[in-house]
Amino acid sequence: MSIEIWQAALIFFAGWSAGVVGEYTFHWVMHRYSLRFHINHHKEFFVLPGRQVAVNDLDVRMNVKFFLLFLLLLSPLMYFWGWLPVLLFWCGAFWHLVIVYEGCHAVMHYEQWLPAFVRRSRLFQWWKGCHFEHHRSSPTGNYCVTFPVLDFFFGTYVHPRQIAETARTEQSQTP
Repeated sequence: MSIEIWQAALIFFAGWSAGVVGEYTFHWVMHRYSLRFHINHHKEFFVLPGRQVAVNDLDVRMNVKFFLLFLLLLSPLMYFWGWLPVLLFWCGAFWHLVIVYEGCHAVMHYEQWLPAFVRRSRLFQWWKGCHFEHHRSSPTGNYCVTFPVLDFFFGTYVHPRQIAETARTEQSQTP
C-alpha cells in the first residue's frame, strides 16, 4: 500500500493528537488510582529542587515498555490498514508522549536553561502556572502539561492562582 506524503503527515498528526489526549488520560488515571510513582512525584515537588524533580520523573524503561505494548495492541490494525499507516500513527503518539511531553514536563520543573525573555513571558508563566497549580493545590485538575487548553474541554481547568495574584499586583502598581 502506497500513501501520499500529505496522508503520511495527516496520520502522524493524528497519532500526535492521540498522544496529547493520551497524556491527559494517563495523568487522570495516575491520580484516579493513586499510582505510587506519580504520587511520589507530587511529594517530591515540595521537598526537592526543581532540577531533581525533573530528573527523577524521567523513566525511559517505563516509556519503552508502554510503547512496545501500545505497538503490540495496534499491530492487528496492520492487516486492515497496512503497516505504514499504523507505524506512522504510533510514531506520532511516541513523538508526543516520549519527546514532547517529557521535554515540556522537565522544563516546567527546571526552566533555568531557557532564555530569560521566555521565562518571563506571560504565556510561559501561565503554562508553568497551570502545572504548578496542579501540584500545589489542585491535583484533580490541569492534567495536560503540554496543552492545558485540553483541560478546558474536559472541564478540569484550574486557573493558576500565582499568575492571577501576579497580575493583580502588577495592576495595582500601575499609576
